[in-house]
Amino acid sequence: MNLSIGEGRTEVFLEGEKIGIGYLVKITGGEVHIGAVALGSFHKKSGRAYSSVMTLPGHKDDRIAKESAEIIARELRTDAVVVTGIHIDNITETEIKEIIKNSRKIVSRFINKTRSPPSHPRCL
Repeated sequence: MNLSIGEGRTEVFLEGEKIGIGYLVKITGGEVHIGAVALGSFHKKSGRAYSSVMTLPGHKDDRIAKESAEIIARELRTDAVVVTGIHIDNITETEIKEIIKNSRKIVSRFINKTRSPPSHPRCL
C-alpha cells in the first residue's frame, strides 16, 4: 500500500506491506534515507504495545519511528517494523510540527485502510 499526505516540503509518504502476520512500513519525506528503525509488538495479555528503536548517529527520525510502530502494533494487534527517513534542508520548527502531524495522519490512514476489507467486484 502506498500513501501520501501533505504537500511541498512537508509531504510525507508511507509504503506498507504485510509480512506474515505483521507489517513492514516505510515513512519518508524530503531526501529519502534510513534514519531510524523501530519494532513495535502487541502484548495480548496486557493489551499494550511496546517498541524498541535504533537511530543512526546524527538522525532525529526516532520519534516518528517509535510512535508509529507502537500505534500500528496496538491498533492492528500485531508486530510492526517501521523504517523512517525524512530530511529537509534548513527545516523550520513549523515544518517539523507539520511533518509530525502528517506522519500521524498517514499512519492512521494506513491502519484504517488495512482494517477495511478489500473491495472486489462481485462475480455472478
